[in-house]
Amino acid sequence: MTFGMRIKGPTGVVELDETSFTMRVVYSEIITPQTWGAKFIDIAIPGITPQNAAAFPTPVQAVNSLSDAQVEPEILNGAVRVWRTIKGDPYNTSTITITRQRLTVVRFK
Repeated sequence: MTFGMRIKGPTGVVELDETSFTMRVVYSEIITPQTWGAKFIDIAIPGITPQNAAAFPTPVQAVNSLSDAQVEPEILNGAVRVWRTIKGDPYNTSTITITRQRLTVVRFK
């Protein structure tokens, strides 16, 4: 091992080393989709791709699980596109009813 860290369990077996799967938060912000003028916004995050990142919204207010809707994130090369509507809605009639959401983007290895 030329660099990195190895963590051994109680039996002495290596459980975590420099080749282990890891992930880290590369972006986290509260977003308010009702203030956007477009169907989506792109947020630049260097180094992310659809193969090495994931994004998810989390409500930061009380929600009605039967009727409220969240934004729809999509990972692009070097950015996350956040849709204010359901991205496949051809009529643009879907609406996001949760006004404040935390968008979290993780990059994994």
